[in-house]
Amino acid sequence: MSACCFQGYFHKGTPKGSIIKLGPDGRETYVSGPEPAQASGAILIIADVFGISLNNNKIIADKYADKTGARVYLPDFFDGEDCYKTLGGIFPGTEEAAKKGFDMGAFLGKYYPRDLSFPKIDKAAKAIRELHAGKKLGVIGFCWGAPGVMRLGSKDVPEDTRANAVSWAHPTLLEVPQDVSKLEVSGCFLTCENDPRLPKDQRELLEKALIELGKKGIYTNYRFFPRVSHGWSVRGDEGDAYTARAMRDAQETIADFFLVELR
Repeated sequence: MSACCFQGYFHKGTPKGSIIKLGPDGRETYVSGPEPAQASGAILIIADVFGISLNNNKIIADKYADKTGARVYLPDFFDGEDCYKTLGGIFPGTEEAAKKGFDMGAFLGKYYPRDLSFPKIDKAAKAIRELHAGKKLGVIGFCWGAPGVMRLGSKDVPEDTRANAVSWAHPTLLEVPQDVSKLEVSGCFLTCENDPRLPKDQRELLEKALIELGKKGIYTNYRFFPRVSHGWSVRGDEGDAYTARAMRDAQETIADFFLVELR
């Protein structure tokens, strides 16, 4: 991960959801939307390194719940140590964070998003599936969350725990085309122009891999956002008209995708 993964802007708004304990390990989770019996389905958000503490992530969960009628789950996969909480509300990519001695390398060593953290993600997905028996599960990941998303939608997990649809925006530590080629369910993927974590050559490989999935009958929706930078869909500058529209369009694209896929 690079510095762009640890920077951004705070968003306004008051979250409407609540905090619950999810699954056998009692993972702290922000939830929004109808109770399981009334919900159209479930959406699991695998957040970026700012986790459950960042207001932006909770506001996004509320938007998905309102748009889709699903119950949306935003678990704390950082065991109370997400970057935002650890630094007391300071973005890690700032000079203030550097003065506090925040060690990005150590953080990622403890919470690496692939094999090391996947068991937590898998447990959360299974717990949500149990709460929503007979209904569909969608999974969305931002930055750090993308590898876990792809695994939950892949042939690497059994069918009874696999997500029904997956999505990500501005991924990091994704292995392209390997992660993409394993996909077994519909997907919605958002990339941007200025992203050192998914530069142009990697986007080209991604596009080729998506074409191959289409040949196998697996539906994907791919959207590229010019001008904006890594993290824009979650932590973009609301004060910039272009970025604000790109943020809104990104979240509408994802919500519309799940609205259809969770029916």
